[in-house]
Order: sequence, then structure tokens, then C-alpha cells
Amino acid sequence: MATHQVDTPASSAPRQPSGSPSSALELTRALRIPRVEPGLARIARLARRMFDAGAVVLCWADRSCAVPGSAAASIAGAPSAVECLAFVDTVALNARAVGQELARAYPELFAREVAVVSDTRRRVHGGRARRVRSDQRVVIAGHELCSLAGVAVRTPDGSRVGTLVVLDTAPRAWGPLELDSLADLAAVVEQQLAIGELSRSLCAAKATQAALEASEARFQDLVHASDQVFWVTDIDSGSVLYVSPAYERVWKRSAASLLADAGNWTLPIHAEDREQTERAYQAGLAGQRAFEVEFRIVLPDGGIRHILNRGFPVHTADGQLIRMAGVASDITELHRAREELRTLAETDELTGALNSRAFRRLLRHELTRSARERRPLAVALLDIDEFKAVNDEYGHLAGDAVLTQVVQILRGRLRASDIVARLGGDEFCVVLPNADEEGAARVLGELLTEVSRVRVPLGTGRSVAATLSVGIAISNPASDEAELLKRADEALYTSKRDGRNRVSVAPQVPSDRAPA
Repeated sequence: MATHQVDTPASSAPRQPSGSPSSALELTRALRIPRVEPGLARIARLARRMFDAGAVVLCWADRSCAVPGSAAASIAGAPSAVECLAFVDTVALNARAVGQELARAYPELFAREVAVVSDTRRRVHGGRARRVRSDQRVVIAGHELCSLAGVAVRTPDGSRVGTLVVLDTAPRAWGPLELDSLADLAAVVEQQLAIGELSRSLCAAKATQAALEASEARFQDLVHASDQVFWVTDIDSGSVLYVSPAYERVWKRSAASLLADAGNWTLPIHAEDREQTERAYQAGLAGQRAFEVEFRIVLPDGGIRHILNRGFPVHTADGQLIRMAGVASDITELHRAREELRTLAETDELTGALNSRAFRRLLRHELTRSARERRPLAVALLDIDEFKAVNDEYGHLAGDAVLTQVVQILRGRLRASDIVARLGGDEFCVVLPNADEEGAARVLGELLTEVSRVRVPLGTGRSVAATLSVGIAISNPASDEAELLKRADEALYTSKRDGRNRVSVAPQVPSDRAPA
């Protein structure tokens, strides 16, 4: 059987052995990926910092899925890592060949929502691991791919178009945080597919976790230079036997005080996180197994840092548990990057309102709470009247200004607990928790009046006014998402039919007639 190898037509230089210092850089060049717009470059840089190794490739399921104008991005970086983000389509032929080779060698990348291969050199068959022959491995420009993880990429209607894959030239374990981050990154790509352009607001983030060499001879040098906090506790006494110098840099507290009183470990933990943190530690003790927990600490100056703490049991030769040891990592930057990714994936780029994906998730949550607390919930659909005429007469920039102004008014008038989302075009939705028919009609009527009074400046002395048509539906304990939106849409149609610039409320549905 021939080796699964992807060569590049332009490379005539002799290949270096896989794993050599320049192998990652050569692999980046081998993909022959052209320069592309800054938005894609930002995603690539973020991926590089979050995963700290490997190429990041978006593989389309087939050629018909190619996005018009898409290309690929190549990011120069450390010679120890492959750093690129490739949109594999008919433009990037060599990069597409990489995607096709991956699909052939690892079909699970396109069959599963999440696929992980920690070490491509070993495969599990019948519960037993066996070594994969060298001629069956995937090689790109002479460099063997040793580890990969992939997450499905879908269109807004749920159709799968491809897989976002992280590749590495060395085996690696893929933890839950890395897979969550890869899923968040895939959500950003999905949003770009939906809006047809790359985000202009993605901020760079950096990964903060370092590797610990197991060698005892290098341990002291490592812990003094590292920002990871290494710790060891005694099972019998409950005392802290050791904490590395990084504790004082991360916690901003004295290591001596922690060694004198183990209770000082718990005190800085955020009050809302203490119970889960203690529960994870005790579960590790009781089960004599490794544990992992994420929590916040409060610094002496009131600042907040996010910590990922991993612990594992230490046994004697006869199996007796004597210590727990572990490493605590400051993941504040990683947490911030993940939150930025999540916000980007759930926010309408133009107006800053929630997008349809986030709206539906929050509506389901609010409906569940409304039914549990036996309190009504109001859902209102809002449509800008004659919006097409604004676009036709003044241009799309004017239309964008009107959309943005409407959202600003909605946010300025509504409560922090209310939900404002843009469903698409000039259609918005507002969710008012704990609001009955009278209260919702009053609030939306005031909003309608305020919008009609505002003139949106267009420059050069021109301005345009806008009005809204509104349809409201009130929930009952048996209401579901589809039923509420259907009734709100019918009420919106009534407002438009009756002359626009008005609020209509859908008739209530008895609980015994609403969907269960």
C-alpha cells in the first residue's frame, strides 16, 4: 500500500525528517496558502494561540460547498508549530488536497460531530491498540501528521458543510477545554458562513498552559520559571506540603501563609465557586482518582482571575493513598478568549443585538423558568415599516443606520433582564420575562412612540424617520417556542394590515389547548 502523502508541485528542495526544527514551517509552506482578508487572519492567530501547535484547516464536504471569494490564510510564527487556517476550496488547490486526503484517511472527521485522534500511529481494534504501519500514515511534504481533532461546521439550517480540523506533527491529548474552544471557533466560522463576510471584531487571545517535564532533575528550574502553580497536600494532616513560587505571582498572596494554614487556599476562592471546588477535591480523595475543576479567585485588590486546577492521587508502593498533588493554571486570558468567541458567535455584527441562534436558546430557557415560576412571558416581533423603501431611496448604509438606531432605542428603554435579538433583515424580537398583556403592550407602545420621534441622521444634512409594527404574544404554562412565535407573527401581520405603526396583541390560548 502506498503512503498517504500530499506533495506540492512547487517544492523541489530536499525534505527534512519529520519533527525537525523547521518541519512545521515547511509544512505551512507546503500548503501554499495565499494571503487573505484580515478577519480570517485574526481567526488564524487566535487558533494559533489557543492550541499552541498544529495547522487549523477548514475542509469542505465537497466542491459545491465552496464559499464565493473564500481563500486561505498563512500566518508566520514560531518554527515549532504549524500555523495556518485554510479555507479548502477550488482556489486553494493544494490545501484542498490536504482536506481530501484527511477525509480518505480519517472518514470519522466527516461522520462525527467531534472526532479526536490523539496518536495517528496507533489504532484501536477490538479493544486493543495496534501500531499503524508507516506506509499507512498521512504525510504532507515529508512531515507526518501525528494527532488531529475535528468539529463539524454547519449552515444555519443545520446542514453540514465540512469540518474544522486541528493538525499536529506530534501526538497530543485533547482535553475538554481544547475541544470546547475548537467548538467555539467552529461556531464563529459558522456565523461567517451565515453573514457572508469575516468578523471585524475578533480579538486575539493567547493560551496560557505550559507543559511540565516529568524529570526530577529539571523540576526545580521549571517551577521557578513557570507561571503554573504546583502543589502537594498531605492526606493524613490535610496540610499543604509544597506550593511553587508561582503561587505568589498568581494569587498575590504569601506562600508561607498557605503552608502554615491550608485553609488559606479556600479563602481567596470566589464565594460562588467554593462549594463546587471543595466537592471536586473531595470526590478525588474519595475515589482516589484525578480531578479537574475551574474556579475564580479574588485578588487582594479585588481583581478576578480564572483558575484551572488539576489534581491526581499519589500512592505508596502498596497502593495506599498518601498525598494529592496537582497544578493550578491561570487561564484568565483563555477564559476571556472563549467568552469573546462565544459573544462573537451569538451577536449580530451590525447592531450588537443577539442573533437568531442565541435568541432561540435564551427563549427556551426563559420559557422553562416562566413555566416553573408560573409567571407570564411576553414575546414581541417588531418589523421596521417600509424598510425596503429606505434602502432603495437612501442606500444600504442608511438602512444600516436605521437598524442600529432602533436597537439602541430598544436597549435604552428595556430592562437588563429583557432580551433583544435581530432575527434577520429588519425583523427583531423582544422577550419580556414576567410581563403580562397589559404591561407588554404599554412598554412596546412607548417604544413604538419613541422610535417614531427619532430621525436618523444620514450626513450632509439629511435624516430619515422610521416606524415599527409590533405583534405580541403572552405565554401560559403550556406554551412552547413555536406556538409563541407563531401567535406573535400573526399579531404582527394584524398590525401591518391595519395600517402599520401600531401594536397588536395575539388572543390568549387556554392552557389545555396549548402544546404540551
